[in-house]
Amino acid sequence: MAAYLLIGQDKRLEELYKMLKQKGKQVMHISKEPEKEIWERYPIERGKKTVCVVGRIPQEIETALSEKGAVFFHMLTDKRCKSFNAIATAEGAIAHAVIMSPWNIEGSTVCVTGYGTCGRVLAEKCRALGAQTTVAVRREETAKKAFQDGFQVIRTEELAEKAGEFQYFFNTVPAVLFTDAVLEKLRKDVVLIDIASNEGGVDYCAAEERQLNAVQILKIPGRFAAKSSAKKLCEILLAQEE
Repeated sequence: MAAYLLIGQDKRLEELYKMLKQKGKQVMHISKEPEKEIWERYPIERGKKTVCVVGRIPQEIETALSEKGAVFFHMLTDKRCKSFNAIATAEGAIAHAVIMSPWNIEGSTVCVTGYGTCGRVLAEKCRALGAQTTVAVRREETAKKAFQDGFQVIRTEELAEKAGEFQYFFNTVPAVLFTDAVLEKLRKDVVLIDIASNEGGVDYCAAEERQLNAVQILKIPGRFAAKSSAKKLCEILLAQEE
């Protein structure tokens, strides 16, 4: 039987802790990341597999625990997690957008920038809710894929030209596509939800000056669907024991 060490401040981990406890598993949740020296002394039980479940974690901490025999499960990069993370991310982004906007999603004009895992799910869910959904992409092969999936497609270099046509934008691209030149063309009642990592894809200083509804939202699965995400994580972890 494996033991589990959950590391990080994430609602998914809080819920996962409860679920693993209910299953009778040996589990500990540490919400903060202590110094490397603490982890070097962390007791790893000999003869028992210790699985560390993490989101983002400093490499020195992972190295310290790996050297003691722990193995790692990375929630953000594990292929089995990507599909349900994308669903939770899309639903959370749309929920936040609806709260911010005076418009229904149904019948509205939506543009999703990027057509990776999250972008594709976002576009599908917006279309399912009745939105006129367009995908903005850079590469030709991605444009063909989005078109084959039934979406209207524009190129990211066309954003400034087309920006005023949309009531909602969902950005998934971790590069500043929404420059001041693009923001200048947006409707005043637009809602721009940026789920891209790191600095995001929006010039937020320019957006603030123009008084636009633009917001970056990160860690959406943990904020909007912690129990659903934890349930999937629990299923994956327990299946690995079999």
